[in-house]
Amino acid sequence: MWEDTDLLETPTIWETVRHPPPSAWHIKAGATVKRRQFIEDHFGFYSVWRPEVWSSCRSVAQADLCPLLHKGLDAREIGDVYFQYQVDFLTWYDYVKVMDLDDGTEDFEHGWPWGDNDEIDPSDMSDGISKEYKAWREANGHPVSEPKQKEKASVSPKQAPRVLPPAKGLADSEWAPGNREAVVPELDWADEVQDAADAKAAKPEPVKRDHKLKASALSFSPAGPSSKDSQKPVVATPLAQTQASPKPAPRPAPQRQVAKPPSRAGSSSTAAGPTATTSQAPPQGKPTGWKKGAQQKGPQKTAPQPAPQGQVAKPPSSAAGPGARTSHGSTQGKPGNNNKGAKKVPLRLQQGAGYASIAASGVVQGSKIPVPRDPVVSKETKEKVAEATTALKNFKLSNDAKDKARSEAAQEKAAIEKALKDAFRVRFDAELARIRERNIKVDKEPLPPVWPMDAEFPIRRGFWPSYDVGFAPPRATKLELRQHIWDSLALGKLGGPFPSPFEVVLPPWIDFADLVLGTGSTVLGPVMDQMPREVSITWTRSKDGRPCSLVMGPCPEMNHNMNDKNMLKAVRTVWCHIVEWTAHAWYGRPRRLADFLATQVTLALAMDASPSASILKWARESWVEFVDMQDFPRAKEAKDELIRWVPEIHAILRQPKNHVEPLLNEWVEREGDLDDRLFVVMDTWSVLAPIHAFKWNLEFEKRRLDKKLAEKKLAQKEQI
Repeated sequence: MWEDTDLLETPTIWETVRHPPPSAWHIKAGATVKRRQFIEDHFGFYSVWRPEVWSSCRSVAQADLCPLLHKGLDAREIGDVYFQYQVDFLTWYDYVKVMDLDDGTEDFEHGWPWGDNDEIDPSDMSDGISKEYKAWREANGHPVSEPKQKEKASVSPKQAPRVLPPAKGLADSEWAPGNREAVVPELDWADEVQDAADAKAAKPEPVKRDHKLKASALSFSPAGPSSKDSQKPVVATPLAQTQASPKPAPRPAPQRQVAKPPSRAGSSSTAAGPTATTSQAPPQGKPTGWKKGAQQKGPQKTAPQPAPQGQVAKPPSSAAGPGARTSHGSTQGKPGNNNKGAKKVPLRLQQGAGYASIAASGVVQGSKIPVPRDPVVSKETKEKVAEATTALKNFKLSNDAKDKARSEAAQEKAAIEKALKDAFRVRFDAELARIRERNIKVDKEPLPPVWPMDAEFPIRRGFWPSYDVGFAPPRATKLELRQHIWDSLALGKLGGPFPSPFEVVLPPWIDFADLVLGTGSTVLGPVMDQMPREVSITWTRSKDGRPCSLVMGPCPEMNHNMNDKNMLKAVRTVWCHIVEWTAHAWYGRPRRLADFLATQVTLALAMDASPSASILKWARESWVEFVDMQDFPRAKEAKDELIRWVPEIHAILRQPKNHVEPLLNEWVEREGDLDDRLFVVMDTWSVLAPIHAFKWNLEFEKRRLDKKLAEKKLAQKEQI
């Protein structure tokens, strides 16, 4: 019987590669909606997503985050993008701890997928400020930033052009303020920005319109402006921008006046503009003019001159000539051009042009208001963000209470496993001693053992009914699709053990965690490995979280052809196997679903057979017998017998192959219920060699039947 050892290991009939887990490589860290959808998909893929647990962890994380941000950043306002990211970051690690998902290995699949949490800028106001953080500050008596009031500008819609007092030493300039007849041109910052761009290249380039906000050092100042200030109307000069009210009123359209075009190539491109209209008159003093430059055909850069007290120097202009056309459509230096067709340049570029004309000191002469040279994050702000990031990392790692409880649970689990291994070893050694005393002799030379002597012992814990397994089930196939396949296969009427198509009821006391879920890193992983790719399995739960039934059908994550015969055959085959396993579970047989499916698949491949529909009829009959499902003591007794007998069976299976059958025959008939001991032998041996176990079982049942027939005939003779 043992010569066909090549059939010992037979590959499964179906491909067992599952779809890969969801990936976050294409999701930006700051995309709140997509990030949270990935979180749900990630934990749902491993069947460990519980929204109520996540919500509870999130509430705790949010309550802990607000004081951390207040202490680390000391900011009155925090961007909602940054706040929501940090809340999800803390909630993720709390959720992993609560669900006990960290296995301590290097290839831990539940790590935060976006790396360090300093990728988000706290001043990112693209989604507004964090209302949660603001509410926390108000509740704890901390100041918050208030919206600033708009002020009405008292500027006449028709205001006469201003003239400046005479200036000394600037008579050589046609546009010098000493010329009383000259009209002060309006400081059109859009043209000045283009002039600066034209000075860099002879060929004009289009203005880059980058509307993305940059973090500013003023974002974390106690009196810093709000992100909404970026929408303020433009004023004529940076000096008026800084000295006027926080939200100046928009400038009315003044009457355009034609000025004499400049005679030199290096004149300012704003010479044809209107007069500047501001709510304040410029301070008296000696203004700064531009020196004459040599006339050149190509572009010429002019270095800015420092401005005297109370005045602002104009930025360097292009030497392209009065007729040069800018990229935004305005003709520079052309008389009568009022720039009606010109496009507005973003406010950030206009402010940048104004800041570029400030002296190197960074402070407007005659004013105490500092003006930043470049609107970027300051060094102090970066240090605060780094400190807050470090505090958040330390916070998630220093949760002593949870770590202590987790450590105690791990120690308790290790102690239970050690006790089970010690008990297993005692019974294993006792059976080995009994086998040596028996000293079985066979005609042939001893063959290698069925199970290697150095193989790890299969430890099974005691009976533990899973009223709430703590895991959310995978997504089930739609009822309409299952109903269509059920009708196509003509599987009979629903009802009894089958409440819906391809759904079978479980006993309420079933050890679901041990028999169905398994101990792998992926929930239902061992079961899914024994099923075709196009078929999936899940379960339903009651209100208290207890598993109620198993549901199978076409995989909901794949597209299916309802006329595909291979798919229909796979669904029917797996359904019959699940029904057969469930019927044995009603009797309390503690056989794991993954082991049962592996055995059935191997036997079907070796014998070229498929399950019969009579299994469904047998299941309905068994359901009538166990309709109350009150056989809880029988299930616990069967699990205890399994734990007690498996060490003895392993001692026999680790003997030479030609010694195994006589030893097993003797062991089954030694004591106890014969059927129960036969089931344990089959469930244990079929994990390694299902074909050999099946053949041995057929021969044993044949001898058993022959023995019963012989006893019956003997009894009839005695009666005669």
